[in-house]
Amino acid sequence: MNANFKFIPFPVLTTQRLNLRELDFTDDQDIFAHRTDDRVNTYLDGFRHDHISQSRDFITRVLKEIDEGITILWVISRKESRKFMGTICLWNISKTNLKAELGYTLVPEYHNLGYMSEALERVLEFGFKVMKLKTIEAFTHQDNAGSIRILTKNKFMPDFSLDFTNKKNRVGFTLTNELVF
Repeated sequence: MNANFKFIPFPVLTTQRLNLRELDFTDDQDIFAHRTDDRVNTYLDGFRHDHISQSRDFITRVLKEIDEGITILWVISRKESRKFMGTICLWNISKTNLKAELGYTLVPEYHNLGYMSEALERVLEFGFKVMKLKTIEAFTHQDNAGSIRILTKNKFMPDFSLDFTNKKNRVGFTLTNELVF
């Protein structure tokens, strides 16, 4: 099995209703609005941006990490529009252990419409089939019922053996390629 962590050209993913596209600097205002939204920050620590410069620095960092093969992040948008709906990523990619951590956020107006599940299914397929990952981990706040529901719906299993350092009030989940394919 040959793992692929080079994302050139950037892999645009599609689903029935969505495009998962590359983050770019034209997303800075949307990233800033998203990261200042109190509803989005309900269960997140260290997510909030106080200045647009933080959003631009975030974009710079993510693009560098994509180039280094340690993160892959997509902007979620509807097929008929580039409008920012949220993000989904695989990060903390370990080439040695063939594992990554899943992260995702969604603009609240798109909650409970199946968009994140749709995006997640496509990203899992990419992670396991293209990247050849063996394991994908996810951490979510213990009170974030929506996030826990999405993870368990997609066959993630609670995993208390994960490293919870700096992850207070979090629960961890693991999905292995054997459970998916």
